[in-house]
Amino acid sequence: MLCASLLLVVPLGLLQDAPPAPTPVPSALERVAFLGASLTDGFGLSSELDAPMKLAGIFTLALQGSSALTVHDLGDSNFFSDPTGVGRRAQERARALEPTLVVAADFLFWFAYGYLDGCDPRGGRLQTGLDLLAGFECPVVVGDLPDMSPALKGRSPMTGGRPLLAREQIPADRCLAALNARITAWAEARPNVHVFPLSRFAEAVHQEGVLEVRGNRYDEERKRTLMQEDLLHPTASGAVAAVVSILDTLASADVLDDEQVLWDAAALEKAVWEATAEEREEKARRAAKREERRKRREEKKRETPTPEVGDGEGGEDRQLEERGEDAARAGAADQRRGAA
Repeated sequence: MLCASLLLVVPLGLLQDAPPAPTPVPSALERVAFLGASLTDGFGLSSELDAPMKLAGIFTLALQGSSALTVHDLGDSNFFSDPTGVGRRAQERARALEPTLVVAADFLFWFAYGYLDGCDPRGGRLQTGLDLLAGFECPVVVGDLPDMSPALKGRSPMTGGRPLLAREQIPADRCLAALNARITAWAEARPNVHVFPLSRFAEAVHQEGVLEVRGNRYDEERKRTLMQEDLLHPTASGAVAAVVSILDTLASADVLDDEQVLWDAAALEKAVWEATAEEREEKARRAAKREERRKRREEKKRETPTPEVGDGEGGEDRQLEERGEDAARAGAADQRRGAA
């Protein structure tokens, strides 16, 4: 009763003037939007894993402890066909989601690459990509432009064993350096933008020496497992290394806590294979059933061969039937002519 009496004498005005409870700041991982081209879209990973997997999926597996995490995959391997149109549509879809974090690892790639005459057109189109990303107020991690000239030595079944890239699509060295300088300056003017050094990552993958990514060490032998045969797209191991590098960029910018991340690349790659195991097994079961049905059809054909005309007694009967039918048709035709 004493507590109740004390509460009754508190003036109503003081209760109304009490400051409201602080609104929790939304986590950057609450709604994550992935924007980009074939790297983001996981090009080639479904063939290797025999199950779909994209950069957003690997990112999610690396942050399994984040219960509030929602990831939206807006990657598109056809980005090269219309960088401005595809990029604008992806940006509009992402803005409608009101993301708390945007991951644009290779979003700018085809704004600078492609069949463009000279560096000025590349710079103009790159600015279009930067303007699209400027529409986000949440944290944005954006990859700079890698030198993908090593892909000229690659081979792809999509092109009959030829490289996927042509020399004319690749910016010259001085142009590439100028474009990356523009990206750096643009990002430095925006506190919410953080540059993922995709150029340094790709250089370390393709050149001699050891690649180190957040405590994960890739020697020459291990590095050879990071790229597909086209030398343009990463394998599952390479995509894992790229995701760890992206997460390292975010952790260095205090966008997320180190404790939230599975930094062990080998453990993360194992998680990728485990996450796709069920679909892989289901596809294997369906393939086994198709093979079983094919074998049954083959066995049935062997057990019940179709007699050919003229072979055996059945063939002779069939020939007699066909001759009788021909004679009947000829007789009917004669009767019609006589009537006429």
